[in-house]
Amino acid sequence: MDIIRAALYIRVSTDEQVREGYSLEAQKAHLLEYAKKNGYSVVDLYGDEEITARKSYKKRKEFMRLISDVEAGKIDLILFIKLDRWFRSVADYYKIQEVLDTYGVGWRATTEQYDTTTASGRLYINIRLAVAQDEADRTSERIKFVFDRKVAESQIISGRVPLGYKKDGNKLVIDEEGAEVVRRIFDMYINLRSRRAIVFQCPQEFGRKFSYKMLETMLKNEKYIGKYRDNPNYCPAIIEKSVFDEAQAIRKAGALRSQSSSDDYFYIFSGLLVCPVCGRRLSGCGGSGYKEIKGFYRYYRCNFASNSSDCSNKRRVSEKKIEKYLLENISEEVAKYKVEYELSIKKRKKPAINKRTIENKLSKLRELYINDLIAMADYKKEYDALNAELKKIEVVPEDDEKDFGKLETLLSSGFENMYHTLDNKAKRALWHTIIEKIAKRDDGGFDIFFK
Repeated sequence: MDIIRAALYIRVSTDEQVREGYSLEAQKAHLLEYAKKNGYSVVDLYGDEEITARKSYKKRKEFMRLISDVEAGKIDLILFIKLDRWFRSVADYYKIQEVLDTYGVGWRATTEQYDTTTASGRLYINIRLAVAQDEADRTSERIKFVFDRKVAESQIISGRVPLGYKKDGNKLVIDEEGAEVVRRIFDMYINLRSRRAIVFQCPQEFGRKFSYKMLETMLKNEKYIGKYRDNPNYCPAIIEKSVFDEAQAIRKAGALRSQSSSDDYFYIFSGLLVCPVCGRRLSGCGGSGYKEIKGFYRYYRCNFASNSSDCSNKRRVSEKKIEKYLLENISEEVAKYKVEYELSIKKRKKPAINKRTIENKLSKLRELYINDLIAMADYKKEYDALNAELKKIEVVPEDDEKDFGKLETLLSSGFENMYHTLDNKAKRALWHTIIEKIAKRDDGGFDIFFK
């Protein structure tokens, strides 16, 4: 006689575990003992934790794995302790029962007695499921009422706190360190318009990784403007509403583009190239191919030269040529730009010595006047002259200086290999992250201006 292959299914939601003691460990121990007592061979254990039976079975990860193994012919019998561990929905129960019947798999509730072979037995199952579903619905309504009241009173209703906030009793308050990260991510998203670019940049920017799902959750979280459900003043706002609304508009536009636009028409350097004659931004154009054997080729041109006489630049720039130049020369371009930038900073900072000299003269002038060693008219004349000289001096604040550290780290971490894994949309976002503008030179090269 063949040994019956049994699958053990356990499920518990948080409130059931507290209220009725249906812990996963307790269910597991009971089912293993039952299988051993009856001589079943245990195929696997399938456990859904913190999952209510009212949730669609398609959202129960372990349950779907169990059904997949049923369809693969690995299982003869499914064991669970009670029918409500399996389902609380009559409709869902019969959908899965049809699958089990197709593959000849039975089920057994180890602490209850059911008979699916008779009409009265099936009616009894329907009644039990209907009662369980009604009980779950009533419980849900009570929980919803309690939660609605807590939200109205701006109280926390879950253990998870969004980045940028922390708990203060039963309220949310701003955690300034995390809030600064949130503000920066919203700014990056509005500027780059790409979650992929932010995911790539986060390790260098914040020293930690963010997944696409985490970013999507953050970007649409209304708590960041202080709103939750029907309470517009649920918690202190981290993001201004105008910024949040702009991010939602970008998300919506991105979703529409992903549904309707082909990647072939996504220009990598759109918004970066400038016309060497008139200084305006070049526009992406394309056509099908005499320059490429198949498909679509891309280039950039000055619309003011094409559509009017405002610009004499009739030349087009190939996207492939720009991309090839950047990948072959990016490290050298960064090094060159860094040297040129540091030299310009030194030149602009030289007047700082004169500034200190003038400030010392002003201080001594005040002392002379206070001690009645200089007349008021002479003081005013000298003061105006020194102050006018001071205003002419240009000093670059340290906060405005460029930081090349993150860019150099990016280029030293397998940049080109990573780049070739990106689609055109992500490539565009990446270049926008590090480059301010690109200008073509007469010798065929490009001047690159980094952020």
